[in-house]
Amino acid sequence: MTPKANALEIIRFGTPEWVPFGVPWRRISYLGCDHQGFEGGGHHLPVGSQWTDIWGTVWRREHEGVMGFPVGNPLADFPAAMNTYTWPDPDDERIVSQIYKQSDKARQEGCEDVFLTGSHRDALWEKSYMLVGMENMMCALLTEPRGAKELLHRIMDFHLGIARHYAEAGVEIVGLSDDLGMQTGPLLSLELVREFLVPEYRRLLEFQTSRGVMIRFHSCGHVMHLLEAFIDLGVDVLNPIQATANDLDALRRATQGRMAIEGGVNSDVIVEGPPERILSLVRKRLWQLGREGGYFCGPDQGMPWPEAHIRAVEQAVQQHGAYPSISLDERDMLVIQRQVLLLDRYLSRSSPLRNHPPAIPSPARSVWPLICERMRRQEGVREAAPFRRTTSRSKPTPAPPPGGAPSGVRDSAEPSRPAR
Repeated sequence: MTPKANALEIIRFGTPEWVPFGVPWRRISYLGCDHQGFEGGGHHLPVGSQWTDIWGTVWRREHEGVMGFPVGNPLADFPAAMNTYTWPDPDDERIVSQIYKQSDKARQEGCEDVFLTGSHRDALWEKSYMLVGMENMMCALLTEPRGAKELLHRIMDFHLGIARHYAEAGVEIVGLSDDLGMQTGPLLSLELVREFLVPEYRRLLEFQTSRGVMIRFHSCGHVMHLLEAFIDLGVDVLNPIQATANDLDALRRATQGRMAIEGGVNSDVIVEGPPERILSLVRKRLWQLGREGGYFCGPDQGMPWPEAHIRAVEQAVQQHGAYPSISLDERDMLVIQRQVLLLDRYLSRSSPLRNHPPAIPSPARSVWPLICERMRRQEGVREAAPFRRTTSRSKPTPAPPPGGAPSGVRDSAEPSRPAR
């Protein structure tokens, strides 16, 4: 199975063979997607550099290993500045020629085993406050709602224009990014998101999904309140599942069979190490988030990682990510086999126990199909997919069997600072 085929099985809640380290992709983008300007600029420049992007936002890079930050907003005098503002043209050859050059190069170098992916970085909310200013934009949602909606609509007009070029270039996935959460809760209320952002997101996502393009949505921070909105919009993969900002068990229950997730490995643990601690955490996440499919393992933030530590994450995923992604020793197997026998008798139509359920520990109800599937695969037998994507909320996932979920790592109580 190729990496792309395996990833499709994950997204569709089918029968993947392994949990990969992130979605396998080859990214392409337009000029300005990563905050470049017509005269150059970008986050690769030395610390202290300052430049203006294609939207007129002024950027300055302050710290090594971290992207720059906006220091000048072209629509700071909102909404009056809208009257004289010159919008970037999504058909400007200077902007879109990069898309076709990158897609041609990707095909020449051979990218058949990964997804050609187009980026809609700063898709809506982030672009709005880069133009207006964070505080100004938050106030405008309440004091200038008509102007705020017009601004968001114009931003999405640009992305729809870019989407047409991505479609012509043959992208298979598009990546949207908008950080909608904070460390301890929502950045914007669900009501504001539904009123101002969801209608514009829907314009872009319906354009993409109508052409068979899949959707990967990135939002740092707390996103628990937005899960149903993402699912309703048709998001296929949600990234990066920040571990210290979300209830990962509840998030997995809400998305199981409905939306794949990517990330979840605490960035602070990856930064601090050591590799043994990282290995233990990765094994825990593989069980917690991936044992029933729909999971791409990876960091929950982008950081300037120590090379040995991020390599430890990749190696741990490769070593322990075979489906079903569970790690059991001989003692665990004996315990579960006994539970399976009891459960099998209970489920038998002819069993007198059917109307008198035995006291079977809840882990067996979830684990025994996975054990059976692993045994079948070891014997070379391939059967119908046990996991399928559904449209209804999945039942809560039981706890892991005694000793089955790797322990030894506890989620950090201290939030990690996103460096983007």
